[in-house]
Amino acid sequence: MTSADLQKLVTQKPFVPLRLFVRDGTIHEVRNRELIWVGMGMAVLVVPLHDQTGVDKPLIKRTIHIDLRHIVKVGTEAAQPTP
Repeated sequence: MTSADLQKLVTQKPFVPLRLFVRDGTIHEVRNRELIWVGMGMAVLVVPLHDQTGVDKPLIKRTIHIDLRHIVKVGTEAAQPTP
């Protein structure tokens, strides 16, 4: 996966949640475009603290750095129809 490929998925409108499948078997869920930063050959996932509903800028619990060479597959969730 290239930085351009991942950036294209992250910036599509409307945003579609992503699942990043990593070579070691880890699966990372990306539910919001503001919780992933794409760099040259890498991505940084932001993991917010739990129970921060209604907060504009949630506190960060930790970050996860992923070398894009280790992403073996990216899954997207189909947009849910609005009732």
